[in-house]
Formats: sequence, C-alpha cells, structure tokens
Amino acid sequence: MPLVSNAPHKDITYRIIGAAMEIHSKLGPAHPEEVYQKALELKLPETSLSFEAQRPVEVLLDGTALSLYYLDFLVEEQVIVEIKAKPEQMSGDDQWQVIKYFGATDCPVALWINFGRQRLEYHRLFPPKKLATHRQRQSDSGQ
Repeated sequence: MPLVSNAPHKDITYRIIGAAMEIHSKLGPAHPEEVYQKALELKLPETSLSFEAQRPVEVLLDGTALSLYYLDFLVEEQVIVEIKAKPEQMSGDDQWQVIKYFGATDCPVALWINFGRQRLEYHRLFPPKKLATHRQRQSDSGQ
C-alpha cells in the first residue's frame, strides 16, 4: 500500500510497517494478538524509534479523569499503533477504536496493523476533520 507523500510522520510509519512486515513474514498469521504485541516490542528497538507499549491515556473532562485507554504502542510520542490478529478485514468497529484514541490524544496519525490475515494488513489513519476542528476551537478559547 503506497504511503501518502505529505502525510505526517511518514518516515516513522514506514519504519513501523517494515518491522511489522518482518514479523509477519517470520511468524505468519496463526498466532494470538499477544504474540505479535511481544514481537513488535522486540523489533521496534531495531528501528531506532522511541516507543511505549500499552501506553495508558486518560479521557478528561474539565481536568477530571473519566476513563483510561491503553494504546498498544505510542511511537515517538506522535504515532498510535493498534495491532490485531483477526482473520477478517478492518471493520468500522476497528476504526472507531482508533478514533477514540485520537479523541484522547493529540496524535496526528495512527497505524492499524492486522497480523491475522494471510498477507499483512495495515492502514494509516488520521483524526477526523470534525475532531481537528473541535480541538482548534478549544485551543483558541484557551481550554
């Protein structure tokens, strides 16, 4: 899948996808998500990217924590990485999970990677325009 030339952090997403491809070519699609989580934790240091696995992110309202999400990975404090090991293609529910993460972070891009298919499936996702407009209004009003 070609990468959009002007996408944010395309160099980072390219290196993450490369690590995921290497993992998939060695392990194949037959393992549970936890195996791929651990494999990516082992491979990401080879990319020279900083990352945190199972990064907790609070959902806040007026400074009060409402909920806690766990990102599979946060890379370079900018790229959300959500991994799956599902035999079916990405669904609206999968996209919605990543959109919720955009709502709780300021990340400009996310990678959704599915190791569960015969061929590695990955999608680069961006925050919805309505979310970006909402954030801009909040920062303009000083909140």
